[in-house]
Amino acid sequence: MTFIGSLSGGSSAGGTSSSGQITYTPGSGISGLASGIDTDAMVNAMVQSAQVPLVQLLQQRQILQWQEMRYQQVNASLTQLQNTVQSMQLQSTFMQHSVTSSDSTVVSGTAGTLAPNGTYSVTVQQLAQGAMVYSSSPISTDPNYPSNTTLSSLGYSSGVTLTVNGQSFTFQGSDTLQTVLSQINGNTSAGVSTFYDANSGNVVMQTTATGTNAKIQVDDTTAAFFQTAFNINISSTNPPTGQNAQFTVNGYSTTSQTNQVNYNGLTLNLYATTSSPVTVTVGVDVDAIVNSIENFVQQYNQTLQLMQGLYNEQRNYDYQPLTTQQAAQMTQDQIEKWNEQAQSGMLANDPLLGSIMNTMEDDMQLQVSGQTQSTVNGQQVTLNSLAAIGITPIDPMNGVSSGAEAPGVTTTGWNTYGLLQIDPDQLRAAIQADPQAVMRLFTNNPQFSSGSGMGTGIAVQLNNDLTNAIQQLTDEAGTNPDIDSEIQTKSSNGTTIAGAGLLPYTLIDPNADFSTLFGTDSLDVSFLGQQISSMDTNAEDMQQQISDLQQRYQNEFSQMEQALAQLSSQSSYLSSMMGSSSSA
Repeated sequence: MTFIGSLSGGSSAGGTSSSGQITYTPGSGISGLASGIDTDAMVNAMVQSAQVPLVQLLQQRQILQWQEMRYQQVNASLTQLQNTVQSMQLQSTFMQHSVTSSDSTVVSGTAGTLAPNGTYSVTVQQLAQGAMVYSSSPISTDPNYPSNTTLSSLGYSSGVTLTVNGQSFTFQGSDTLQTVLSQINGNTSAGVSTFYDANSGNVVMQTTATGTNAKIQVDDTTAAFFQTAFNINISSTNPPTGQNAQFTVNGYSTTSQTNQVNYNGLTLNLYATTSSPVTVTVGVDVDAIVNSIENFVQQYNQTLQLMQGLYNEQRNYDYQPLTTQQAAQMTQDQIEKWNEQAQSGMLANDPLLGSIMNTMEDDMQLQVSGQTQSTVNGQQVTLNSLAAIGITPIDPMNGVSSGAEAPGVTTTGWNTYGLLQIDPDQLRAAIQADPQAVMRLFTNNPQFSSGSGMGTGIAVQLNNDLTNAIQQLTDEAGTNPDIDSEIQTKSSNGTTIAGAGLLPYTLIDPNADFSTLFGTDSLDVSFLGQQISSMDTNAEDMQQQISDLQQRYQNEFSQMEQALAQLSSQSSYLSSMMGSSSSA
């Protein structure tokens, strides 16, 4: 039996099969020729509806990534603070000395951490010098000398081997005297510097070291060559020798091979001889200690300020991560402002953040037990807390106290809670009065000072607590050493982005290539990292399900179009047959 459709000879712009049936090509832009329905638009609409849960999952994933990055930002800041705190645990930070000289053109000095404070009377009788020899008479007035003089011209056509302080130098007859000087200079083991003084026409040789151990030792061949080539008379049996420095400190006379002398932890630099004593005074370097403490307070304030700002930020739930469709209708400036709102409050009222801040603030209020009394400005005080040396919390209601400094603080109000201010006069007075007590306040560690009766120093306690905090944050969100460089602080229009900066973001696109978008880090075993990894798997599964659904819709519409086309062809054929019959 012959089918009607095979007799109709029907065709369509969508293409025909070998039997003449109309076929539908999804996405061809000419869908619905048989039905009159824009089936491509219908498929797209149904797919977009099916993608809504996927878009929501990707937005949740982006928010989780932002939370992870904010944790990592705090983690990086705490790590920087800990680096500073660790130096505050060291006694050497508080044992810095200043050295002054009554005549720094004769003697200057620097002091190590163990140098005792005091006054030293220094007299320099003789400076240390190296050995030196030079031409007994000018050699040449030729401006090209010694580059224009070969060894052959001096009778050494076969070359020569020289020995200086045990180092051998072999030259050919074609070599110049400049080559000889340069090679001796270039051998540091020889310890001799040689040069031609064009002003006097002489060659000068001197040891790079000073003192009686500095010599210019040569053999007979070398001595003869120096005499012939440079008019230098040098003995192979009695080499020229340097001299030691001779000086007296507080009546004690001694010598040194160099002009830089170590004396009981004090380094003296001798520049000239003098018959009159020079007074060198060693004292506490108050400025250096103040700077160290101020730097610590600044680092602490900057870190806590970041955390307070993130903790007190308001979460804007109306601003979800942008999709590609939304962003296409916006300017770059609008996109950045939207993301600023969407990222706000990622750690708002976060319990982990709050716990870490409370611990840090408690450490700053710590009172160190067992501290002895000190006399500061004529009064007996116990330097057992930061407040005792002029470091106190800022009042969030009234701000920084009059006369105080708040290094690193740029915020106001409740974001200043727990931040520190410094009374510089009180701090300086405490250090000048009892630097040892200030040192113990920060550095005392009962583990190493058992029996002293003192409690744990502030820097030691804070360092321990920072170690725990950093580990907690790492367990929660991992670490990213590059996080600070990834944060945007300037907007596209050049204005400064408020708060903690703008985090990286990816526009939400359910059609994106997830294999490229989702990076798997096998080493990230943090809580948030595992959650994000789980979301990645779910998103990939959902995208595949939507792709399968889209294909099913397209196949169903294709079948519908083909059936309608067949029906249309059959109807046309019947109509034509009936018309022919009526005419007959």
